[in-house]
Amino acid sequence: MRKQILMKAVAGAGMLFCGLTANAQYQPQYQYPNRYEQRRYDIQDQNRLFDRVRADLERASASFMTGPGDRFRLNAAREQLNDIQNLVSSGNFDEHELQQAIVALRRVVNNNRLSDRTREDLERDLERMRELRWR
Repeated sequence: MRKQILMKAVAGAGMLFCGLTANAQYQPQYQYPNRYEQRRYDIQDQNRLFDRVRADLERASASFMTGPGDRFRLNAAREQLNDIQNLVSSGNFDEHELQQAIVALRRVVNNNRLSDRTREDLERDLERMRELRWR
């Protein structure tokens, strides 16, 4: 009886060990279908980023009573965001336009009266837009 249990335990341990070593040799490799597909995914990601920034700007304009200077900066940031999104969607990425959108958004963060949460959200958006510049 003990011999059978011992044999089953050794056989089970051997199978487990062989399975683990065989699995360690397997490395899945992800490949994009083609360059067109990769570019399409990148544009979709960028459009989602711009939509998120636009939603955060809308929340900023609705969260506090804004003065004329605040509204001007919010509208300027929206215009710059629309410009860069139109360029990216048409396949014409312009780093200068992206930089202008980043500067306009930075002015909103620095100068507008914002809630802490809205300011943090816009700071995260700024960081993501800077990352977009380096892609």
